[in-house]
Amino acid sequence: MNKHLLFTVIVAVIVLLVLGVRAAGNDIEQVAYDVSAEQVFVGTVHEKPIAFEGRMYFTLFTAKGLIAVELGPKEFVMRSGLTLEARQVVTVIGMPVVINNRDVVLAREITVTGSVFKLRDQNGRRLRTMDRTIEMDPEIGSAVAPVC
Repeated sequence: MNKHLLFTVIVAVIVLLVLGVRAAGNDIEQVAYDVSAEQVFVGTVHEKPIAFEGRMYFTLFTAKGLIAVELGPKEFVMRSGLTLEARQVVTVIGMPVVINNRDVVLAREITVTGSVFKLRDQNGRRLRTMDRTIEMDPEIGSAVAPVC
């Protein structure tokens, strides 16, 4: 398969994932997060997260296929300093959900380059609703640096 065709296929998959999430709209806000349903996903970031209808998403390539990961509102993610780049290996702890027939993982924690960024507390409550930004796990390190 030539590079152009492969690129086209990858872009098409991402567009379909994002459109599926778009169809979910505010339904993501209505989902009750259940920590007992969490799973661990390890993979490679396809591209930098993108904003879609005010929310940030990225596509994770795993051994089991592509996964759309929802980070939260754009303002919250931008304020946090969390940056992800293509080809970074990350671990996502989150709850998989199906919204409008689309698979999405609601992230609680993202581990990248030895830093753990928390999007939700240990009970699954959104940190942004507590007027806090994404924080680094104090047991892993003492400073948050942009991940490049």
